[in-house]
Amino acid sequence: MARRPCSEKRSELRIAVTAHDGRAQPDIFGAVDLEHLVALHHMHSDPAAEAEFNEWYNTHHVSDVINVPGFVSGQRFKLSDSQFGGEASKAYKYLAVYEIETDDIAATIKELRARGGTADITPTDAIDGKRVATYMFTPIGEKVMAKDVKRPRRAA
Repeated sequence: MARRPCSEKRSELRIAVTAHDGRAQPDIFGAVDLEHLVALHHMHSDPAAEAEFNEWYNTHHVSDVINVPGFVSGQRFKLSDSQFGGEASKAYKYLAVYEIETDDIAATIKELRARGGTADITPTDAIDGKRVATYMFTPIGEKVMAKDVKRPRRAA
């Protein structure tokens, strides 16, 4: 099946839905509307344990999070030295971007929280727990790709 851009509202059945679980039910064709969200998780590491933090995040945490039903991808980023303006030292040093497709975001978040601190999502002391923020976003427009823009691109 061809993948559509992530910003489109999904109507493919990707999960088993039963009539008694309180979640959205498939229509007569077996489709369920799935909401697409992006979770941005900003954080700092403990400066004394930065290598441990990055090892834990790259080898364990992203995989643990995307193992939660509804999470479909995860990717980490580090703050670049090149910025548009402002002082980069005031921003969060690390960012994890997770894509979520679910018919019940509250249940997805509840499941993520339930797994936190367990063998399913193991914690680390290498994160600076006082400097963490997570925000959820839903698309309000279509994704626009440079290759699809009809006007000529200006040279840099």
